[in-house]
Amino acid sequence: QLLSFTSGLPVSFRVGDDCTADRSITLAQCVADLATRPLVAAPGTRFDYGSTHLAVAARMAEVATGAGWAQIVTQQLGAPLGWSSAVAWYTAPRQQLGTTNPLVAGGLRISTQE
Repeated sequence: QLLSFTSGLPVSFRVGDDCTADRSITLAQCVADLATRPLVAAPGTRFDYGSTHLAVAARMAEVATGAGWAQIVTQQLGAPLGWSSAVAWYTAPRQQLGTTNPLVAGGLRISTQE
């Protein structure tokens, strides 16, 4: 339900309305904040496109592996595919700002060659 955007988690399309755009916190803090918010629908019953679902999925991967999101992606994709060390996840990718709370849904900065 997280990867199909049907988790029931609240989403926002306005910058600053949810923690996924907050580069002053960590992914763990963002997901802890999301856990305190009420669901907007029963899981599996409504499609809501937004980054909150993917933030929770990424945090689950961090907890399961004991590694941070950037490290997981580097180990699972970057190293096998030969990505350069310049590839990074940011909270604000256009400005290349914030790495402790990566915008999992769209914060990857990568070249077209990679």
